[in-house]
Amino acid sequence: MGWKAYRWVWRLESPLHVGIAPAGALQRCRLYVPARAVWGAMVSALARQHNDGELAKLLRDQVRFSYLFPAMQSNHEWTAWLPHFEAGMGLVWKPEQPQEKNGLPDRCFRQLLLHTRPSTAIDPRTDTAEEGSLRETEVILPRWREDAVPFSFPQGMPRPVGPVAMAGYVFVKSGTDSAQEVLDVNCLLVGGDTRYGLGRLVREGTPEPTSRCFGDSLKLDDPEGPTIVKPSALYAHGQGHAALTGHMECLRGWNTANMESEKVLYTPGSGIAGESPKNWIIQEDGTWKLSPSQR
Repeated sequence: MGWKAYRWVWRLESPLHVGIAPAGALQRCRLYVPARAVWGAMVSALARQHNDGELAKLLRDQVRFSYLFPAMQSNHEWTAWLPHFEAGMGLVWKPEQPQEKNGLPDRCFRQLLLHTRPSTAIDPRTDTAEEGSLRETEVILPRWREDAVPFSFPQGMPRPVGPVAMAGYVFVKSGTDSAQEVLDVNCLLVGGDTRYGLGRLVREGTPEPTSRCFGDSLKLDDPEGPTIVKPSALYAHGQGHAALTGHMECLRGWNTANMESEKVLYTPGSGIAGESPKNWIIQEDGTWKLSPSQR
Protein backbone atom coordinates (compact mmCIF):
# COMPACT_ATOMS: atom_id res chain seq x y z
CA MET A 1 0.00 0.00 0.00
CA GLY A 2 1.45 3.34 -1.07
CA TRP A 3 1.17 6.91 0.15
CA LYS A 4 -0.34 10.15 -1.11
CA ALA A 5 1.53 13.41 -0.52
CA TYR A 6 0.02 16.87 -0.03
CA ARG A 7 1.60 20.25 0.53
CA TRP A 8 -0.14 22.54 3.02
CA VAL A 9 0.46 26.00 4.45
CA TRP A 10 -0.59 27.25 7.89
CA ARG A 11 -0.73 31.01 8.53
CA LEU A 12 -0.01 32.30 12.04
CA GLU A 13 -2.92 34.15 13.60
CA SER A 14 -1.10 34.61 16.91
CA PRO A 15 2.51 34.37 18.12
CA LEU A 16 3.94 30.84 18.20
CA HIS A 17 6.26 29.30 20.78
CA VAL A 18 7.88 25.91 20.11
CA GLY A 19 10.38 25.45 22.88
CA ILE A 20 14.01 24.44 22.85
CA ALA A 21 16.57 24.29 25.68
CA PRO A 22 16.45 27.62 27.60
CA ALA A 23 19.35 30.04 27.99
CA GLY A 24 19.19 31.33 31.56
CA ALA A 25 15.90 33.16 32.04
CA LEU A 26 15.23 33.18 28.29
CA GLN A 27 12.81 30.52 27.03
CA ARG A 28 14.15 30.01 23.52
CA CYS A 29 12.04 29.14 20.47
CA ARG A 30 12.66 26.95 17.44
CA LEU A 31 12.22 28.50 14.00
CA TYR A 32 10.33 25.43 12.78
CA VAL A 33 7.56 23.13 14.02
CA PRO A 34 8.60 19.48 14.53
CA ALA A 35 6.32 16.80 13.12
CA ARG A 36 5.66 15.51 16.64
CA ALA A 37 4.06 18.84 17.56
CA VAL A 38 1.96 18.82 14.36
CA TRP A 39 0.79 15.27 15.17
CA GLY A 40 -0.20 16.28 18.72
CA ALA A 41 -2.09 19.34 17.50
CA MET A 42 -3.91 17.26 14.86
CA VAL A 43 -4.91 14.60 17.42
CA SER A 44 -6.25 17.38 19.65
CA ALA A 45 -8.20 18.96 16.77
CA LEU A 46 -9.78 15.67 15.69
CA ALA A 47 -10.52 14.62 19.28
CA ARG A 48 -12.92 17.55 19.55
CA GLN A 49 -15.00 15.86 16.85
CA HIS A 50 -14.63 12.19 17.84
CA ASN A 51 -14.68 10.17 21.04
CA ASP A 52 -12.12 7.66 19.88
CA GLY A 53 -9.41 6.40 22.21
CA GLU A 54 -7.51 4.87 19.28
CA LEU A 55 -7.29 8.15 17.36
CA ALA A 56 -3.63 8.84 18.19
CA LYS A 57 -2.54 5.33 17.17
CA LEU A 58 -4.64 5.53 14.01
CA LEU A 59 -2.89 8.72 12.95
CA ARG A 60 0.52 7.22 13.65
CA ASP A 61 -0.29 4.21 11.46
CA GLN A 62 -1.99 5.96 8.55
CA VAL A 63 -0.57 9.51 8.44
CA ARG A 64 2.94 11.01 8.42
CA PHE A 65 3.82 14.68 8.84
CA SER A 66 6.84 16.66 7.70
CA TYR A 67 8.32 19.48 9.74
CA LEU A 68 6.85 22.93 9.11
CA PHE A 69 9.20 25.77 8.15
CA PRO A 70 8.65 29.57 8.00
CA ALA A 71 7.14 30.74 4.72
CA MET A 72 6.68 34.11 3.03
CA GLN A 73 4.04 35.10 0.49
CA SER A 74 5.08 36.34 -2.95
CA ASN A 75 2.79 36.66 -5.97
CA HIS A 76 0.07 34.71 -4.16
CA GLU A 77 2.47 31.79 -3.58
CA TRP A 78 4.05 30.67 -0.31
CA THR A 79 7.80 30.04 -0.30
CA ALA A 80 9.41 28.24 2.63
CA TRP A 81 12.76 29.22 4.12
CA LEU A 82 14.90 26.12 4.77
CA PRO A 83 17.98 25.59 6.98
CA HIS A 84 21.36 24.50 5.56
CA PHE A 85 24.69 23.91 7.30
CA GLU A 86 27.57 25.30 5.26
CA ALA A 87 31.29 25.06 5.88
CA GLY A 88 32.66 28.23 7.43
CA MET A 89 29.17 29.70 7.87
CA GLY A 90 27.33 27.29 10.15
CA LEU A 91 23.55 27.31 9.89
CA VAL A 92 22.10 29.54 7.17
CA TRP A 93 18.56 29.93 5.79
CA LYS A 94 17.61 30.00 2.11
CA PRO A 95 14.33 30.37 0.25
CA GLU A 96 12.91 27.10 -1.04
CA GLN A 97 14.63 26.13 -4.28
CA PRO A 98 16.98 29.14 -4.10
CA GLN A 99 18.55 30.55 -7.23
CA GLU A 100 21.50 31.98 -5.33
CA LYS A 101 24.16 30.17 -3.34
CA ASN A 102 24.26 32.69 -0.50
CA GLY A 103 22.19 32.15 2.63
CA LEU A 104 21.07 34.33 5.50
CA PRO A 105 22.95 33.53 8.75
CA ASP A 106 20.80 32.02 11.48
CA ARG A 107 21.37 34.98 13.81
CA CYS A 108 20.11 37.41 11.16
CA PHE A 109 17.16 35.23 10.19
CA ARG A 110 16.01 35.03 13.80
CA GLN A 111 15.80 38.83 13.92
CA LEU A 112 13.20 38.73 11.13
CA LEU A 113 10.88 36.41 13.03
CA LEU A 114 11.34 36.49 16.78
CA HIS A 115 10.09 38.71 19.58
CA THR A 116 10.44 38.26 23.34
CA ARG A 117 7.53 38.43 25.79
CA PRO A 118 8.42 39.24 29.44
CA SER A 119 6.46 37.46 32.15
CA THR A 120 6.61 36.65 35.84
CA ALA A 121 4.77 34.65 38.47
CA ILE A 122 2.63 36.49 41.04
CA ASP A 123 3.00 35.69 44.73
CA PRO A 124 -0.63 35.31 45.98
CA ARG A 125 0.35 36.35 49.51
CA THR A 126 1.66 39.77 48.50
CA ASP A 127 0.10 40.22 45.04
CA THR A 128 3.55 41.17 43.73
CA ALA A 129 6.08 39.51 41.45
CA GLU A 130 7.46 36.30 42.92
CA GLU A 131 11.18 36.55 43.58
CA GLY A 132 13.34 34.93 40.89
CA SER A 133 10.43 34.26 38.52
CA LEU A 134 11.08 37.00 35.94
CA ARG A 135 11.65 35.45 32.52
CA GLU A 136 11.33 36.14 28.80
CA THR A 137 9.80 33.88 26.17
CA GLU A 138 10.75 33.95 22.51
CA VAL A 139 7.86 33.71 20.04
CA ILE A 140 7.57 33.68 16.25
CA LEU A 141 5.60 36.74 15.18
CA PRO A 142 2.55 36.53 12.86
CA ARG A 143 4.24 39.03 10.52
CA TRP A 144 7.80 39.37 9.27
CA ARG A 145 9.60 42.23 10.98
CA GLU A 146 9.98 45.15 8.59
CA ASP A 147 11.50 47.60 11.09
CA ALA A 148 15.17 48.56 11.07
CA VAL A 149 17.32 45.41 10.90
CA PRO A 150 21.10 45.89 11.26
CA PHE A 151 22.12 43.85 8.25
CA SER A 152 21.67 43.89 4.48
CA PHE A 153 20.30 41.13 2.32
CA PRO A 154 22.50 39.39 -0.26
CA GLN A 155 21.85 40.81 -3.71
CA GLY A 156 18.97 39.08 -5.45
CA MET A 157 17.61 37.39 -2.33
CA PRO A 158 13.92 38.23 -1.71
CA ARG A 159 13.24 40.01 1.57
CA PRO A 160 10.28 38.50 3.44
CA VAL A 161 7.45 40.89 4.30
CA GLY A 162 3.82 40.53 5.27
CA PRO A 163 2.24 37.56 7.08
CA VAL A 164 4.23 34.58 8.37
CA ALA A 165 3.10 31.05 7.60
CA MET A 166 4.43 27.54 8.22
CA ALA A 167 4.74 25.31 5.15
CA GLY A 168 5.14 21.56 5.04
CA TYR A 169 3.70 18.25 3.87
CA VAL A 170 1.30 15.56 5.01
CA PHE A 171 1.37 11.95 3.79
CA VAL A 172 -1.60 9.58 4.06
CA LYS A 173 -1.84 5.90 3.22
CA SER A 174 -3.79 5.15 0.08
CA GLY A 175 -7.18 3.60 0.69
CA THR A 176 -7.52 4.70 4.33
CA ASP A 177 -10.30 6.69 5.95
CA SER A 178 -8.08 9.16 7.83
CA ALA A 179 -7.02 11.17 4.80
CA GLN A 180 -10.04 13.35 4.28
CA GLU A 181 -10.54 14.10 7.98
CA VAL A 182 -6.94 15.27 8.36
CA LEU A 183 -7.12 17.33 5.18
CA ASP A 184 -10.39 18.95 6.32
CA VAL A 185 -8.90 20.37 9.55
CA ASN A 186 -8.43 24.12 9.02
CA CYS A 187 -7.21 25.31 12.45
CA LEU A 188 -4.47 23.98 14.75
CA LEU A 189 -3.26 25.02 18.20
CA VAL A 190 0.47 24.31 18.24
CA GLY A 191 3.26 24.72 20.77
CA GLY A 192 3.29 26.20 24.26
CA ASP A 193 0.83 28.48 26.08
CA THR A 194 -2.03 27.79 23.66
CA ARG A 195 -4.43 28.37 26.58
CA TYR A 196 -3.22 31.97 26.62
CA GLY A 197 -3.85 32.52 22.90
CA LEU A 198 -0.49 31.49 21.43
CA GLY A 199 0.06 29.07 18.58
CA ARG A 200 -3.13 29.50 16.55
CA LEU A 201 -2.50 28.39 12.95
CA VAL A 202 -5.12 28.65 10.18
CA ARG A 203 -4.77 26.70 6.96
CA GLU A 204 -4.32 28.69 3.74
CA GLY A 205 -6.34 27.27 0.86
CA THR A 206 -6.62 23.52 0.34
CA PRO A 207 -3.80 20.95 0.56
CA GLU A 208 -2.33 20.35 -2.89
CA PRO A 209 -1.29 16.89 -4.17
CA THR A 210 2.42 16.79 -4.93
CA SER A 211 5.26 14.44 -5.85
CA ARG A 212 8.02 16.47 -4.17
CA CYS A 213 9.00 17.46 -0.64
CA PHE A 214 10.78 20.83 -0.31
CA GLY A 215 12.05 20.42 -3.85
CA ASP A 216 13.28 16.82 -3.47
CA SER A 217 11.67 13.87 -5.26
CA LEU A 218 9.45 11.45 -3.36
CA LYS A 219 9.09 7.69 -3.52
CA LEU A 220 5.59 6.86 -2.30
CA ASP A 221 5.33 3.09 -2.81
CA ASP A 222 7.36 2.00 0.25
CA PRO A 223 5.00 0.57 2.93
CA GLU A 224 7.49 1.56 5.66
CA GLY A 225 6.94 5.25 4.94
CA PRO A 226 7.29 8.07 2.39
CA THR A 227 10.86 8.20 1.09
CA ILE A 228 12.86 11.34 0.23
CA VAL A 229 15.04 10.60 -2.80
CA LYS A 230 18.66 11.72 -2.39
CA PRO A 231 18.18 15.04 -0.55
CA SER A 232 21.11 17.43 -0.13
CA ALA A 233 20.16 18.26 3.49
CA LEU A 234 17.95 17.01 6.30
CA TYR A 235 14.67 18.89 6.71
CA ALA A 236 13.89 17.08 9.95
CA HIS A 237 15.84 15.51 12.78
CA GLY A 238 17.77 12.50 11.45
CA GLN A 239 19.55 9.49 12.87
CA GLY A 240 23.32 9.63 13.01
CA HIS A 241 25.28 8.85 9.88
CA ALA A 242 28.99 9.19 9.13
CA ALA A 243 28.38 11.47 6.14
CA LEU A 244 26.23 14.03 8.02
CA THR A 245 27.54 17.42 9.13
CA GLY A 246 25.70 19.69 11.57
CA HIS A 247 24.56 20.02 15.16
CA MET A 248 23.16 17.19 17.26
CA GLU A 249 20.64 17.25 20.10
CA CYS A 250 18.78 14.83 22.34
CA LEU A 251 15.04 14.52 21.71
CA ARG A 252 12.82 13.11 24.43
CA GLY A 253 9.57 15.07 24.57
CA TRP A 254 7.31 14.95 27.62
CA ASN A 255 7.47 11.16 28.04
CA THR A 256 10.26 11.25 30.63
CA ALA A 257 9.20 7.89 32.11
CA ASN A 258 10.37 6.04 28.99
CA MET A 259 14.07 6.81 28.80
CA GLU A 260 14.46 4.35 25.92
CA SER A 261 12.71 6.95 23.75
CA GLU A 262 15.69 9.31 24.04
CA LYS A 263 17.36 9.90 20.70
CA VAL A 264 20.48 11.86 19.86
CA LEU A 265 19.82 13.12 16.34
CA TYR A 266 21.19 15.56 13.81
CA THR A 267 19.16 18.76 13.65
CA PRO A 268 17.30 20.08 10.57
CA GLY A 269 19.63 21.60 8.00
CA SER A 270 22.41 19.07 8.55
CA GLY A 271 24.30 18.48 5.34
CA ILE A 272 24.51 15.08 3.64
CA ALA A 273 27.93 14.37 2.17
CA GLY A 274 29.39 11.25 0.62
CA GLU A 275 30.00 9.92 -2.85
CA SER A 276 26.57 8.28 -3.25
CA PRO A 277 23.54 10.20 -1.91
CA LYS A 278 21.04 8.09 0.04
CA ASN A 279 17.27 7.86 0.30
CA TRP A 280 15.64 8.74 3.63
CA ILE A 281 12.36 7.43 5.09
CA ILE A 282 9.99 9.66 7.10
CA GLN A 283 9.20 7.75 10.31
CA GLU A 284 6.06 7.80 12.47
CA ASP A 285 7.40 10.66 14.62
CA GLY A 286 8.46 12.69 11.56
CA THR A 287 12.21 12.10 11.96
CA TRP A 288 14.21 10.74 9.06
CA LYS A 289 16.19 7.51 8.85
CA LEU A 290 18.22 5.92 6.08
CA SER A 291 16.35 3.54 3.82
CA PRO A 292 17.24 -0.02 4.99
CA SER A 293 18.47 -0.99 1.53
CA GLN A 294 21.08 1.82 1.55
CA ARG A 295 22.64 1.68 5.01
